[in-house]
Amino acid sequence: MAFQHTFHAKYFVTLLWAGIAVAATSCTTTTSSKSAGTTQLPRTYWKVFQKDNGTCYLIPRPELTPEYPTVASINNLSRADADAWAARLNAMLQFKVEQSMEGNTLMVRIVPEPLLEDIIDLCRASKPHPFLENRCKKELAWAARGARPDIYMQYDACEAAVMMRSLNRLYGITSPTTNVCPQIDQVAK
Repeated sequence: MAFQHTFHAKYFVTLLWAGIAVAATSCTTTTSSKSAGTTQLPRTYWKVFQKDNGTCYLIPRPELTPEYPTVASINNLSRADADAWAARLNAMLQFKVEQSMEGNTLMVRIVPEPLLEDIIDLCRASKPHPFLENRCKKELAWAARGARPDIYMQYDACEAAVMMRSLNRLYGITSPTTNVCPQIDQVAK
């Protein structure tokens, strides 16, 4: 059984904020239901879109692989390959916090990068965790205006840890253990 979703305006806004040009005019995404005995994700991170010429692509675009070594090959998949790849990626999905030094700056990232629609949904869902209050105020204000100053916003360690947990919960996934913010469980939610 397959579930078909229409390409919604919020995805288009997300793509525009991310600087991605949308070439397809009749976009739909299909995600296959999981086989018996497994958990159906409440959301899908990787979505399949079909172009007018019948080829498909995934948003967000996956990393290049030996099987698909170029952006052109990833952007021109058969429906079966695109659906299979999206299902495989979504089955392996788990948000994590990664830290790295870039020059003298500690960079804190959530991997994979959160979709803007997910951040907005988390901020609208309920009172955000205290570590996300400022981020949510900014994100909701930018969403209301339809403009975001940048596609990537740096996280501090505690903000990233709470966002990672919240994203995994949103997708029905168990969060990995992280020690980037020891005080995360000591702050009132």
